[in-house]
Amino acid sequence: MLAGIGVTGLAGAAGLGLGTTDAVVYTASAQTESNGFALNVDWRETYNGQVLEDTRSAEWTADGPVISLKNVQPGDSGTFSFRIGVADAEGVPVAPRFSFDLTATPEKGINEPEEKAGDTSADDGELEDVVQAKFWRDDGLFAELDPLGGDNAVRDPGEPLIPEGTQGTLGEVASAFEDEGPVSFGCIDGDETITVSFGWAFPAEFSDGDVNVAQGDGVSFDLAVSAEQCDGGST
Repeated sequence: MLAGIGVTGLAGAAGLGLGTTDAVVYTASAQTESNGFALNVDWRETYNGQVLEDTRSAEWTADGPVISLKNVQPGDSGTFSFRIGVADAEGVPVAPRFSFDLTATPEKGINEPEEKAGDTSADDGELEDVVQAKFWRDDGLFAELDPLGGDNAVRDPGEPLIPEGTQGTLGEVASAFEDEGPVSFGCIDGDETITVSFGWAFPAEFSDGDVNVAQGDGVSFDLAVSAEQCDGGST
């Protein structure tokens, strides 16, 4: 399972080391080429409840996958969280946006367990139809007053799904984003931030058949972060 994050309109983002606590070790900050304001984009990843260490150096420029998991097993799960803020406290208010796009679902051949499970597709993998996924605003309950449970990679009561009401398979979530277009979060400035988390789970059992139908398959997707000035200009 591979995922890349792009920062639209930005020169690039430094690699963020993910330590063993909730804190983000490095903060990415990049400058737009058009109007001179910058966004901070922080992220972290968990796998089966553990925060992953990132071995990439601080010179990484978001060209490679942010999420890169191999040999994912039924019963595994994980999260990917990113926090967006305005780098210049005196800068103009901006409206962050992001989109999600499923880019590849390779079959990688049909092995014996897949064949026994009824897999007959030679080109398209079934992982997108098996893995469960959801995005949500991870700003906590009463985010503007007291962000209880915010930025914790857990969907707490009151935290809205993105797009609204959407959760299901990776394929279903991707279709919702395709219909919705880039999701905007309203304007932020100064020290305000917005946190979005993505949760995924490879279920041990598959309601529509044998989970082995997805054995050996892959999936790739892109997350694109962009921002629009609240006065109408965009990056």
